[in-house]
Amino acid sequence: MDGKLVAIIGILVAALVGCGVARLRDWDLLSSETFDLYCPEGRDREAQELLNTLELSYPAVERLTGGHLSHIPVVLEDLGMRSSGFADIAFQNIHISTYVPQEGSLYPPCEDWWRLVTVHELTHQLHLRHCGGTPEQFATIAGFPLLPQIYTPGWLIEGFAVLSESTSSPFEGRLNDGMFRAYVDTRQNGDAFPSLSEATYSPTGFPGPAGIYIYGAEFFRYLVTEYGESSLRQFLNFFGARISSYISPAVPALGMDRAARETFGKPFPALWDDWRVEFKSAEQPVHQPLRISSIGELARKPVVSGDMLFYQRTLSFKVAPLQTWTIAQVVKHNLSTKQNRVVASTTSAFTGPLRVCEDRLYYQVREMRRGFANLTERGFGVVSVLHAVDLRAGTDKILIEGRIGTFDVLPDGSLIYAIDRCNCFGSEVWLYDPSNDSVWLLFSTNLRISELVYNRNELIVVAKEQGKNCDIYSVELSSGEWQPLVSSPWFEGYISLCDDYLLFTATYNGSYEIYRYDLSTRAIDKSAVLGYAVEPTYYCNRDRLFFVGLNVEGYAIYSGEPSWEYFEVPSQTQSSQSSPCEASIDKATALSGAWLQTLIPTAHIPLITWLPGKGLSLAFLGVGSDVLELVSYWFLANWSFRESKPALQGQLNTRLCSPLEVQSEFNFGDDRAFHAVLKYPVVRQMQQGLTKLDVSFFLSMNQSEDWLLAAGMSVEGCLGFVNGNIRLGISVEDTEPGALIASDSYAISSTLRIDQMAYQGTSSLEVMMFHGSSTSGDSFAAVRGYDEPLVGNDGFVCKAECVRPVIEVRKGTWNPSLFFEDFFLGGFFDFASLGTDTQASIGVKASIEVGLLFWLKAAPGLVLTITKDGMPSLQLTLEGWVAL
Repeated sequence: MDGKLVAIIGILVAALVGCGVARLRDWDLLSSETFDLYCPEGRDREAQELLNTLELSYPAVERLTGGHLSHIPVVLEDLGMRSSGFADIAFQNIHISTYVPQEGSLYPPCEDWWRLVTVHELTHQLHLRHCGGTPEQFATIAGFPLLPQIYTPGWLIEGFAVLSESTSSPFEGRLNDGMFRAYVDTRQNGDAFPSLSEATYSPTGFPGPAGIYIYGAEFFRYLVTEYGESSLRQFLNFFGARISSYISPAVPALGMDRAARETFGKPFPALWDDWRVEFKSAEQPVHQPLRISSIGELARKPVVSGDMLFYQRTLSFKVAPLQTWTIAQVVKHNLSTKQNRVVASTTSAFTGPLRVCEDRLYYQVREMRRGFANLTERGFGVVSVLHAVDLRAGTDKILIEGRIGTFDVLPDGSLIYAIDRCNCFGSEVWLYDPSNDSVWLLFSTNLRISELVYNRNELIVVAKEQGKNCDIYSVELSSGEWQPLVSSPWFEGYISLCDDYLLFTATYNGSYEIYRYDLSTRAIDKSAVLGYAVEPTYYCNRDRLFFVGLNVEGYAIYSGEPSWEYFEVPSQTQSSQSSPCEASIDKATALSGAWLQTLIPTAHIPLITWLPGKGLSLAFLGVGSDVLELVSYWFLANWSFRESKPALQGQLNTRLCSPLEVQSEFNFGDDRAFHAVLKYPVVRQMQQGLTKLDVSFFLSMNQSEDWLLAAGMSVEGCLGFVNGNIRLGISVEDTEPGALIASDSYAISSTLRIDQMAYQGTSSLEVMMFHGSSTSGDSFAAVRGYDEPLVGNDGFVCKAECVRPVIEVRKGTWNPSLFFEDFFLGGFFDFASLGTDTQASIGVKASIEVGLLFWLKAAPGLVLTITKDGMPSLQLTLEGWVAL
């Protein structure tokens, strides 16, 4: 029956190839001396700008890292309003999204976004592939798994890249804008300086995953200041040429610390202590104002209306091992009674400002929609949805959605908003009339607008020219005339109005501080607030200034009496930049040979293995993916010396029919089989409601069933509810698909899982139901405490569980590399029924979340179970693990 298997695989491959050819024709390939850039059709202008920037940035990154690469594949794709750049070290490519981010907490001000993101990602590629000596020979033979530089923690990898991005200009990069330094100052002043283990494993809470960027970058700034930039290359050279580097994740003393001692004269723990002392010896400003927002919430975007302060907050809690719950809310704070009330909640994230007009609150959130030119997210992209909340009735209504960057509300209730121009730098400003749900274009500009506020028939906007930081302008709506108000090479933004004054934040001399611009006299005053201060707003009734500051827990809303002193913007010219590099570019389609070359296995590992029943075998493992992630695969080919015959098994995943994804597994050995799953994403949503719905179809053939072709389907969905903090997961699957030739065999499995997440833990209920006509019977999911599950065709299993964190440990060691985060306790009840046969048990479990090997978190635990027959058991468990 091998012919049937070959025919099925042949038909599937032919269909995929045909769809792939059509899909690749939608992508262009632009090649320069060093890069091969893939972009959606029609994005040539942006692609050429990006290629020019890549070629211009490459020499400096090459000098800093000491690495060298050629023909680096780069993918430019449209993810909507999602700014993304990542270096895929495993498959040797770089991905960059078309969207230029708004300046804010996640992204630093920058003169040139293309330059910042390309320098950062290029640094990753050249740094992590930098090796020599025996490791270089190993990596040549086996591929990326034996690159020694990847066996380092995230703070080293990201810190080095942030240092690199900050060398292009004094007005660009996260080491130049002041936020990173301000937060480490805050940790030092709060007697909570991060440990080396905390920086490595990023425990829940602020700064979370951003910690590796903050601590790593500031630590590298210290190393460069003390030992010089050349010392970094010496460290990379030494570490990348030693076999002992591979042991670093388990015992850094044998790898990283040895290289640090050779380069800097001290191991990393001693260098980290020296850095701590350097911060302690410096005179640091301390916040004196009154804190308004509560402990445990990250608060941003304050706005005052009457006696009410509105602000956005994000709450994140560890509710179970390896599980964090996050929710975003808009809070109304009564300035007289000090009472808080939540007026809006979302499972998504906020974008843009808050606005309050009469009895309406306006806010924006991120959402997923189809129709974007990308393959990474299978055509889904991010848009902004603008909501209006009736504060009296409590109703929430969606007004408009799209690539809305910022907006304001006019006195008549209409909205004015800015969107980015498509495939061209700049913005369009539109007017929306909610009375008749109509929109029309007011004007278009070559400047990119990131903020705007309405002021007496004019707009005050924060906008930037290409290649410069943001400045502040006024725009007459009647004439369209632009007039600069505040301009410098530094960033100015976070604007708000109070009578004839414009409040704003600027990063003059590398520090976020608050300023006041007099719209009548054009004089500028500086606030006396110390430390990091952004997003100012004014409470006119009581002469109070509100702003966002930093503490150990993150961003918070503060209040203080305003105190101003005259200020002159520092005289400083724009950073000198090289003339734009006009790279020599060749254009082709993505069907060219360059795309085929990216399919070559990047892991190609020869192995000698001992297999049960086969004895000694010679094997070869290959792993690969093309640059567009249309095709990814792994295969293991082996030759058994005892049986003198080959075997081949592996997996092939394709998105050639995107958004349809095809996952196939094959085994051409003693137990020959082929299995394919066709998965289609029906729904992807960030807000509450139906957040996910996937429909899968699968085909299966195996030798034991005489090569009968079987088919089945499954449906998997998830519902999320903000107000109840509940997640519902639903799946239906044909677990024993009936053969197409003899379709009397089936087994349906359906699962309902309900998770209720609270501030101090999670409760879950999982019900699995089975029904079928299989002659062999199915094994139910095991009930804890029993050695064997029930076997049969019809029944159900119910599992109820409650878990909560009880102790924050947050301690670790550097040698060996371990970090203990939170300790959890929980209880459970399991019940299974198959006709008259039942199983039931109750128990308690204890677990602790552990970070290890730089990049992993696991949850080992101990479970005590008592069955309905009174039989106790004690088991060691591993609830799961995640890669950081």
